[in-house]
Amino acid sequence: MFGKIATKRKYPWTAEIHGKKFTFRPMTAEDRDITAAFTAGLSHADILFLQSDITKPEVIDEWITHLGRGHAFVLLAFNSIGQIVGYASLYRNENSWGRHQVEMRLFVSRQYRSTGVGKQLADEISLVAEEQNPFLIKINVPRDTPHIRMMLEKKGFTSEALLTDWLMDVDGGMHDLIVMAHRLRDDPC
Repeated sequence: MFGKIATKRKYPWTAEIHGKKFTFRPMTAEDRDITAAFTAGLSHADILFLQSDITKPEVIDEWITHLGRGHAFVLLAFNSIGQIVGYASLYRNENSWGRHQVEMRLFVSRQYRSTGVGKQLADEISLVAEEQNPFLIKINVPRDTPHIRMMLEKKGFTSEALLTDWLMDVDGGMHDLIVMAHRLRDDPC
């Protein structure tokens, strides 16, 4: 469980990435409206591979419920005018057979891809995940996003499984999914 996470990083904090300033901080229940504004602006192509359709208000409410119960940690990235440009999240279920795992998710809006924001989010959320001391961090990556796989491989993630036709996009198209993991220690206990 994440609860009130004590991290080494003090939030919020600002980083300059390729000459532009971005602020990073954990999501709270008070971020519901700004999150809804962010997700409402996403295009069909943006949400193509998202595990949940975050453009739906009920999905945002579920997200906030998970935060409140300590089942999730979401790190938001803001541009210099205070708009959300991406997020990284962690999910852990202490009551499941996967309780030794933390699931990581990552999303950056289209206009901020290839700016370094995604890498910064991945770096930060990985540090938060490692501080929770799981056996492994896992992430699901669409096969047709090799740039994401390469970034994660540089961070120590390896491909664990290829699941053919595992994803269905909003148009009904089928896509392959790669499960990647980063083992943090030798013993899961």
